[in-house]
Amino acid sequence: MNALTQGDVTTRPLSGGAKSQRWIVASNIATLGAGVAGVVLGLEGLVGHGFAFLASGVVPPFGLSIRTTDLGSFFVILISLVATCVALYNFGYAKSGHLSAISLAIFPIFVATLEIIPLTASIPSFLFFWELMAIESICLVLDHYQRERAQHAALLYAAVTQLGFFSILGFFALVASRSHGLNFLTLQNAVASLSPGQRNLAFVLALVGFGSKAGLVPLHAWLPKAHPEAPAPASALMSTAMVSLGIFGLIKFVVVLMAGGPTWWGMLLLGIGAISSIYGVIESSVSSDLKVLLAYSTTENMGLATLALGTSLVMTSTHHPNLAWAAAVATVFILGSHAMFKGLAFLAAGTVGLETGTTDLNALGGLTRRMRFTSGAFGIAALSASGLPLGAAFIGEWILLQSLIHLGPANGLVALAAPLTIGAIALTSGIGLLTMVKAFGIGFLGKARSDLGEGLEERFGVMQFAMSLLVVANLAIALLPTAFGSVVKRVAWATPLHSLHGSGQGQLGQLTVYGLTGSIFPLASAVLFTLAVLATATVIKLRKRSRPSDADVDLWACGARDLNSAMQYNASSFAEPLERVFADVIRPKRDVEIITFEESRLLISRVELRSTPHDSIESALYLRVWAIASYGGRLARLAHNGSLNRYLAFGAAGLLVVLAVLH
Repeated sequence: MNALTQGDVTTRPLSGGAKSQRWIVASNIATLGAGVAGVVLGLEGLVGHGFAFLASGVVPPFGLSIRTTDLGSFFVILISLVATCVALYNFGYAKSGHLSAISLAIFPIFVATLEIIPLTASIPSFLFFWELMAIESICLVLDHYQRERAQHAALLYAAVTQLGFFSILGFFALVASRSHGLNFLTLQNAVASLSPGQRNLAFVLALVGFGSKAGLVPLHAWLPKAHPEAPAPASALMSTAMVSLGIFGLIKFVVVLMAGGPTWWGMLLLGIGAISSIYGVIESSVSSDLKVLLAYSTTENMGLATLALGTSLVMTSTHHPNLAWAAAVATVFILGSHAMFKGLAFLAAGTVGLETGTTDLNALGGLTRRMRFTSGAFGIAALSASGLPLGAAFIGEWILLQSLIHLGPANGLVALAAPLTIGAIALTSGIGLLTMVKAFGIGFLGKARSDLGEGLEERFGVMQFAMSLLVVANLAIALLPTAFGSVVKRVAWATPLHSLHGSGQGQLGQLTVYGLTGSIFPLASAVLFTLAVLATATVIKLRKRSRPSDADVDLWACGARDLNSAMQYNASSFAEPLERVFADVIRPKRDVEIITFEESRLLISRVELRSTPHDSIESALYLRVWAIASYGGRLARLAHNGSLNRYLAFGAAGLLVVLAVLH
């Protein structure tokens, strides 16, 4: 099988002709069936028609235990909606040869695994499917296994996910130490007998384990490495469904199973969420690759969700039940909106990579003339991700800000944390807006910076239809958030906040959260905005009639007659001011090359500035850990020289140590 490489995209056509096409169709139908079945199952669970399932022979020796809950059903719906759109998208994407046979086989299994995890009801079942999810996602990252970058990304992701798995395993071992069973209902009854020290340790283990899957700082470094290497449909699933399960784990086992904890638990979640959101959006703002930009944006949004969850815990422990309810509602909206707009953004980025051969923003531009639908779809995703009004992400962030603004007088660290958190959200939103302006403005507007995709005319096909479903979902969340009020209330009531009697109020076009005095009217705002645009366009058109006819004259542009792509910003130059402001955080690597004329070295022909942002946390933490591990490996190899006598001596020494400890 030959590999045909274009830019950053590797095309590997499946051999076999009609047989390969049947394999593609079978895989996508299975994925689509899993997605639709998950939506139905999740809706059945939310309307109260849940079920419990126990099979002893499925996952030996403990069996498979499944039970639907409101919280689990919500995440199943979230995962299944994205999976359904990804399955439809794959009908067009897989035909291009951008998916290997192994990835096609894994996709339906991966979707089913993601859907089962929120429904598991026992420790063995949860750990089995959690580890299965990790193995499947590593295989998807290795879809282009010939590339060294893919191997490095898979190795890094495997290391981080195994660290998270052992932390989760330690958490379950600790909370199950006082339990007489391994199902979650039994654990919930026994966790109250844990000492405060054991509860605190269990919380830290859960935060490390599930935070690594959510991509929280400092366990985020796998995201910008894995997403550029994974196929676009896999990136859409991993960046929406899989990372959301990290937040699900925190809600399920910290908020529900352990019924919350002291104030410092919420403060720690709040702090890590704020740091993750700010650091993620800063790294996203200086990234020139579209998929890397979206990967860091995932860290930003998962940080906001963690921040909202921490706010809810802080408000609960400080006896502000209404504000705790509002923060819980904000968490649900942030997770739901992120799944919709990030899935849409990754699918649009996949279409761009498929048609142009690259996702490098410095090489793109002018795509609105050649890829109108994809450009519009990414524009809606960018509007939502920026947190602006009429965008899907605005609803959750607005409710979160309201819960903090309404705090009033407070004591201790809470009084300091509230304004700092508001500032963190504002900073994240501001830089996030600049990031999405860069992604859409540089990549899709302006003049083309290369001949990539020259002569391309996009047609509406199955890939565009899949994206249109996510466009509708984004608009529905942005304009009609109260339509999801009953779902949000059931999910929030699944937490220990159910005694707060909170609710979402208002008519179809008005959103009011219980305990908050503010209200928003997204649908009415959209209508007024549309009318204002139409009125402005009408006035401009009427005034043109009274003007003299236009005349064509030469453009004055400092001596340049024709505008070209060299006269507009690229992604690196657009982000350069942000790089200077946050240089101490991102520490970019700059390289200046001065090119002179052949006739004289004193005459400069061109000056090239290359600025390469890199993850400073990865350099400061991961590379040092890798260096220590490599040094330990070299020392270990000195002891393994093949001598049988030495190995027997090691065994005898180990036996003596064990006997001494047991004695």
